[in-house]
Amino acid sequence: ASAAAPSCSRRAQGARREQDFSDVLIEGPLQQRALLFFWRWRWCVLTRQELRIYLDEDSSLVVPERPLERHPVAKMRVANDLHFPAHLVCTEIETGEHFMYLRSGQGQRWEELVASSLWCRAFAARASPQAAAAVVQRQPSAGG
Repeated sequence: ASAAAPSCSRRAQGARREQDFSDVLIEGPLQQRALLFFWRWRWCVLTRQELRIYLDEDSSLVVPERPLERHPVAKMRVANDLHFPAHLVCTEIETGEHFMYLRSGQGQRWEELVASSLWCRAFAARASPQAAAAVVQRQPSAGG
């Protein structure tokens, strides 16, 4: 294969990714809880339609159409945990069940709290710009 082939492929992926950027509300690293107390770093991308979870940032750029997980935002509610403000509690709207926990870090630095707050506001903004200005309700901890 020639050296030009990856470049052409990269350009095509870049164009496709550019279309995705127009719909992205926020993206960045978050930790996803696994097995009750293990946290794995993931690259998360929130659009108006869904939350996409990738292994890392490179995966989101190279194969944006193939995340590890997809969660439709219309079927979920996200709020900060009452006892651990850097944690985001993802709740299924129909059942009220907490199905996923994300965090911006261990919550020991102010930057992690700010990042968590920005993610909450982005989830609120996906419904309407006015919702982003509203105060985000906090949910009680689920053992975080």
